[in-house]
Amino acid sequence: VLALIRKVIKDAKAAGRKVGICGQAPSDHPGFAELLAEAGIDSISLNPDSVCGVRQRLAKYEVVLEERKLAIPVKELSTLSMPSDETTAIEAGITQ
Repeated sequence: VLALIRKVIKDAKAAGRKVGICGQAPSDHPGFAELLAEAGIDSISLNPDSVCGVRQRLAKYEVVLEERKLAIPVKELSTLSMPSDETTAIEAGITQ
């Protein structure tokens, strides 16, 4: 079911459509709202008594998602070259 939800969101986004979901799942199941956010959902409905808690969790989770976007993938780290000792010394203003 989760794979189908992700696929619907992805396909709708590819078609230029906004996607929302209503129902109790984002309110009742911790982590479900985060899953929807990661999948790219545009809006979710919540039970009134869960709005504050879910919004706080989503705000924290969106920070995590942004950090993931900014992170350098591990495979790219292996292609980065370290400066030589001479370059490092010159950049630091330490010459002999």
